[in-house]
Amino acid sequence: MNNWKDFNPFNKDTPNMNDFSSIEDYIKQVLSQSMPSSLLPNLFNESEKNDGNDHKENNYKQRRDYQVFELHYFVIVRIEIEPHIDVNDLKIYHTSNQLTIEGLPDKNGKKVIPLPAIVHHKGTKAIFKDNILEISIPKRKDNRLTQIDVQKN
Repeated sequence: MNNWKDFNPFNKDTPNMNDFSSIEDYIKQVLSQSMPSSLLPNLFNESEKNDGNDHKENNYKQRRDYQVFELHYFVIVRIEIEPHIDVNDLKIYHTSNQLTIEGLPDKNGKKVIPLPAIVHHKGTKAIFKDNILEISIPKRKDNRLTQIDVQKN
């Protein structure tokens, strides 16, 4: 009678898989061998794990990023705001291609966010909920083509 373990195609490649404590080390090894280090994010960084509220303030500073989404009719920008910041003290402006938020505790006091599409100058709405500021800006609908004549010198 055959042993079913003999049919396991990964039997040679997975040593010590009966010991679950070595699974993380094995995954790290396989990922580091199969992916270039520039493409491999630090997936197992222990300092990013949040053990409680002790590191919550530091995590806000490290993660204070923004997200930009381009929808069919709108550009949506989401930015996490630290709990001690009063959103009423923020000044929010936008041009046709960038959004500026002033009053953030950054190095220069403002964050300039490039927008992926040309936006309309009116109709922008901002909503603040659960420490996330979401800004919805209508996209400009004017996509007319303009012909350009070329002159020969």
